[in-house]
Amino acid sequence: MQGTRWQTPVMLACKKSGQYFVITSTQEALDMLSTKWPVNEGRALIEALETCSAALEGRRSNLDARLGLLRAADEAGVPVVDCMSLEYSI
Repeated sequence: MQGTRWQTPVMLACKKSGQYFVITSTQEALDMLSTKWPVNEGRALIEALETCSAALEGRRSNLDARLGLLRAADEAGVPVVDCMSLEYSI
């Protein structure tokens, strides 16, 4: 099985709570989609769940899983924040 950590994380913004969730792996994406997703139906959601599971089993790529999460976010109206454009201060 291939590693499940993503090269580029996905940051999701929760409109209701104002929280941000940084998803860095296929397993984290599957957990988010399964337990914290704001909707429980939709074609992109179902496809993302299936793709994440398949990626964890080595039948699909981690990139496919990441793209599935992005499609599900678009479908559900979940804002995606570009992690690469954020500036961090120490």
